[in-house]
Amino acid sequence: MSQTNNLEKLAIAQFGKLSEAETRLMRAAPDGRTAYCGPSESTNDPANDPSHSNDWDEQRDIRAKLLRWLCRDNTAKGHIDPYGIRIYAARIPSALDLSSIQFHFPLALSHCRLFEHFNLDLSEIQDLDLTGAWLEEMSAELALVRGYIVLKEGFRATGLIELTGVQVGASLECDGGEFVNPPQAGVKTSGTAINAENARITGDVLLRKGFSAKGTVWLMGATIGGNLECWGGRFESPGLKGTEGGPGEEGAGIALNFASANVQGDTLLGDGFTALGKVDLDGAQIGGRIDCDGGIFENPALDGVESSGTALTAENTKVRGDIFLGEMLSDDDEIMRFSARGEVNFGGAQIGGVLNCDGGKFENPPRVGIEDSGIALQASSIRVTDSVFLGGGFSAIGTVDLDGATIEGILECKDGRFRNPQCEGVTTGGIALNARFIQVRDSVILTNGFSAEGSVKLNNARITSRLELNGGTLESLDLIDTSAASIVDDEKSWPQEGNLALDGFVYERISGGPTDAASRLNWLGRQSSFARQPYRQLAKVLRDAGDDEGWRRVCFEMEKRAWEIRRKNQFEKWKKSPIRCLPGVLSAATADYLLRGIIGYGYRSFRAVVWLLLIWSAWALIYYAGFQAGSIVPTDKENYTLFVEKRSVLPSYERFHVAAYSLENSFPLIKLGIQDKWEPSPDVQAAPENPGGWAARVLMPVIRPDLLRWANWVQIGLGWILTTFFAAGVTGLIRRE
Repeated sequence: MSQTNNLEKLAIAQFGKLSEAETRLMRAAPDGRTAYCGPSESTNDPANDPSHSNDWDEQRDIRAKLLRWLCRDNTAKGHIDPYGIRIYAARIPSALDLSSIQFHFPLALSHCRLFEHFNLDLSEIQDLDLTGAWLEEMSAELALVRGYIVLKEGFRATGLIELTGVQVGASLECDGGEFVNPPQAGVKTSGTAINAENARITGDVLLRKGFSAKGTVWLMGATIGGNLECWGGRFESPGLKGTEGGPGEEGAGIALNFASANVQGDTLLGDGFTALGKVDLDGAQIGGRIDCDGGIFENPALDGVESSGTALTAENTKVRGDIFLGEMLSDDDEIMRFSARGEVNFGGAQIGGVLNCDGGKFENPPRVGIEDSGIALQASSIRVTDSVFLGGGFSAIGTVDLDGATIEGILECKDGRFRNPQCEGVTTGGIALNARFIQVRDSVILTNGFSAEGSVKLNNARITSRLELNGGTLESLDLIDTSAASIVDDEKSWPQEGNLALDGFVYERISGGPTDAASRLNWLGRQSSFARQPYRQLAKVLRDAGDDEGWRRVCFEMEKRAWEIRRKNQFEKWKKSPIRCLPGVLSAATADYLLRGIIGYGYRSFRAVVWLLLIWSAWALIYYAGFQAGSIVPTDKENYTLFVEKRSVLPSYERFHVAAYSLENSFPLIKLGIQDKWEPSPDVQAAPENPGGWAARVLMPVIRPDLLRWANWVQIGLGWILTTFFAAGVTGLIRRE
């Protein structure tokens, strides 16, 4: 008797009369053949489509208990070929329980229709192939599958697929499978399409090519030895409005969750990938790259939907390769852009390659009263071994947050568009690009069409090479306490007056853009408030470049602005207390005008020399007139008497020289001896000389001795003041460098 007849006889003895499908199975299994239970072997035959299983007659039924007996009974198992049990287009009308069974051969239920629950918990099996099958729910918790699990190409489940803790020796293949178990408020068993938490899969997880899940796909804590490929897949688990985490709501709003998973290969979530609900990679470790080019992530912030607002999150994820969130060219030469509605969060992630978002579209605009709105791309504290690209048509509505990021390469935002204007009643509005405390080992490039509607914050940034702003449009720029080796900009990229903050910004040179003092003072004048450091920094750069005149001009303008503010502050105090604060107002104004007019705040010190020369010239005229009027007389008693009486001196006595006398009084450090021999008369005027007597007669009533003495004292005082100011300016005692 043949093996087939033996197995068939054993089944008849155990279960009585067999259906046509059961008979075909008993005859095919010992030979390793497929038991075709439909009218044909064609996958295109509608009669083999499990969606029409209600029209199948009872002869296509295989009893669940018969299948359990085949897999569990040692005698029956001994008749089964190593190719295993292979059934095509049969119906299993009741729950199939294969839990806690060890059967080391494949089980294939292709295009079959399984009713109720299919249980493989704690079982050991070679392969499980459910290609094209329809079932309600399946469980394989802690099962050991030495080969493949195949749930693809027309496979459909209308309940939970439970794979928690499963071990798969090869791949989990779900390409083209349909998993339907959407969240429903109050329905305990709803909300999860596939649960493979803590699964260990040696090969790939394939959720591609028309894969569809309505309900969460859970891969939390899973270990995947190959790739996680979801390109072309659709994941749907929308949030439920007005719910509070009751039955059936745990996964609401989460489309795909593989937080804390370990993927040795690549994670591919692009090329037609669609997620309606959050995709969660928090804490995952990815051995290859994350490629989301052309993927669509939809989970916008909605009022009353607690789980909304985050489209993609990968906080503290470690990725050895690159991350792509940009655009790609499809097989039909169509440009497919990464698109996210809701926050994309890579905060604290470690990226071994580049973060490339060129061409990506990120939308999470701030909305009044919705807490999770307002941040389009959250990448604070990330560490990127290579570069970050946010250009090439990149667009963001909502803040792009790079606070505290470390980038070993460049941060390039060429042709990137950042939009997050200030909105009334929204705390997350107003910041387009937040790159505070960022460390960039190369350059930051915000050029060639870069635009920001909202502020760009680069305060406390450390940029090893260049900060490039030329060709960009910035509404507001904050560079407080930032450092860069050089800057490259142009006047068109400068924010409007009041929207620039430069206090503490340190740079070594201006590598491109205006370098003249006039233009750069216009740049500094756009700051929201005055500070000395930006002027000193610009002055240093100009001086190092050899532009001493530019250095002086910038320093002069710095002091001028500082004194204007000081006077304004004193004036404000005076308005509150006029009598008490009047001295302060007068002293501030006097000091300002003296320092500005005499020595240009120490940066135009030779102005004092000009003033001294003017005083010398003016007083020389006064002394000439005084001498003609007889009001300047010898200091020697004998010559004094002779000069008063006869307007002459002894031949040995020093003659009066107007220019020398005025020079000595104007320049205290110059001594020519004239000042010791002549002085303004203490009491009377000398008689006029006969020659030029008309000048004497005219000047005598005007240039009187007492007036001349006062003029002399004033000149000496001014000389000392101007000389002191000049010395202080030259030596730098006044300048605040």
